[in-house]
Amino acid sequence: MSRRYPPEFHEFMRNYIPGHTAAEISEEVHRRFGYTLSKSAVKSYKQNHKIRSGTPPGLPKGHPSKEFPQEIKDYIAGNFRGVGPTEMAKRLNEIFGTKYSTKQINAYYKNHGHNSGLTGRFEPGHVPANKGTHPPTRGRMAETQFKAGHTPHNKLPIGSIIQKSDGYMWQKLGEGARDWKQKHLLVWEEANGPIPEGYMITFKDGDHTNYNLDNLALITLAENIELTRKGLRTKDKELTETGILIARLNCKTRKRRQKHE
Repeated sequence: MSRRYPPEFHEFMRNYIPGHTAAEISEEVHRRFGYTLSKSAVKSYKQNHKIRSGTPPGLPKGHPSKEFPQEIKDYIAGNFRGVGPTEMAKRLNEIFGTKYSTKQINAYYKNHGHNSGLTGRFEPGHVPANKGTHPPTRGRMAETQFKAGHTPHNKLPIGSIIQKSDGYMWQKLGEGARDWKQKHLLVWEEANGPIPEGYMITFKDGDHTNYNLDNLALITLAENIELTRKGLRTKDKELTETGILIARLNCKTRKRRQKHE
């Protein structure tokens, strides 16, 4: 049996459908009226009421998707310069708890015109770091040359915490170039154990340098998208905690409705 919609719904559809995709219409209908209208249902409505959207099929270019939600897109857009696909995939997986591969991020870079600026080869005029050190130097030069085991004066000790270009605080765990981990993840895992797959840590006050445990919250990736989409994050921790509860309820409600479609 078909659903009987109120007059204001039909008026909305007549005005909103032109220029919008089925996905956008479905989302806006749910936001305004609370109806779960699938994309196929939207297409049927358009055909039955002879309303054309005038948009190409699928999501418009640059539109957030399940694979690349808005927060992921925003992070990539703000940090791709000087960061290759391999490093970007590593950062995203650590920050958001995702499982992106280098191949996925490389394709994303190409599709969105992101050029990290890295060529993967030495540029003209590059001077090798070890130039002049082989064969071994002699005389006075040998006296000032770094010896095996030399420690640079600016080397950070293990345990050091610094803020990197991504805005997050990182802690040094070892001597390797990759032996760093975001401090808020370390704080959470020390208190609660490993972060489950499909989950991530968010900052209640929006400050990525405030890694105090009471400022961190464990949420699902779907809840994270809902928080961003509905504007439920604030600089007030208590308000954000309420926003998380709302996002969690919305996600559960949407999931139940989808099961009964």
